[in-house]
Amino acid sequence: MIEVKLLHYTFQFRRLSWKEEFALKFGKEDPRRVTLAASLDNVSGMKISSFSDALKILKSIPTAVLERAYIIYRYKLPKSKIFSTTYLYKAPDPLTHNKKVFEDEEQKEEVIDVIHRQMESTFGRKELQEQQNLEKEILDKSNKRGAVVKGESNE
Repeated sequence: MIEVKLLHYTFQFRRLSWKEEFALKFGKEDPRRVTLAASLDNVSGMKISSFSDALKILKSIPTAVLERAYIIYRYKLPKSKIFSTTYLYKAPDPLTHNKKVFEDEEQKEEVIDVIHRQMESTFGRKELQEQQNLEKEILDKSNKRGAVVKGESNE
């Protein structure tokens, strides 16, 4: 609770949450008066039951005095807590990442070429050609159901 002594009265204000502050509707009223009315809890021990009652009480106070009360209210509020994050993921540079992906693709193609050459030397070109023809025939008989054209996406 924040106590502000004005005239012969002790005004007690409560701290508003950020949601309450953002929900305030100022309209034609002075924003400081509305903020203080929303946070007013009691006056010299008398509990304030509604926002409209608090606004009526604060309207009776001169603007210059109200401005000073607002400054005292804001000054006595505890410091806002600032949160920060640590150990965030740092994405690699896009150019460097693309270059690495391209190099990985080239390595995979080289490995596939080596395997293909080994298969050619083990089984011979004729047998590999027969295998490719058999796969093509199976694909043609299935009316290309489930087949994906290389290099195109399924989107």
